[in-house]
Amino acid sequence: MKFYRNAIILIVIVALLGVAYYFVSKNAPKDENDVETIVITDIEADDIDTMTFKGPEYTFEMVVEDSKWVLKSPADIIYDQSTVSTMCEVARSVSAERVVEENASDLSVYGLQKPAVTVEIKLRDGNVTIL
Repeated sequence: MKFYRNAIILIVIVALLGVAYYFVSKNAPKDENDVETIVITDIEADDIDTMTFKGPEYTFEMVVEDSKWVLKSPADIIYDQSTVSTMCEVARSVSAERVVEENASDLSVYGLQKPAVTVEIKLRDGNVTIL
């Protein structure tokens, strides 16, 4: 009799584990490759003339010299070349995973009424992109 009781308990446990696995796998986040990305900016590095990062108390202007991003303004500070390059590379290829609201009328809902930082990308052909 003990064998049948243990067998039934084992079957119930396996069934519960199966149900739990089903719900966990059904609600699991999608694989990173399954997410459709929305391209916001995808600018070739060769097309950029200058890139300007503006904050409330600072403005940094970067240019490309000898295939490297260089801090043009302010010229009197010491900077890390790899940090400047990373900032510029990230800003020229921005993407999103979803659209929150098409043509939002009130940006303050998303904390964007007065952004902490804006990035202005000036292209060689005269076009300007502002993030």
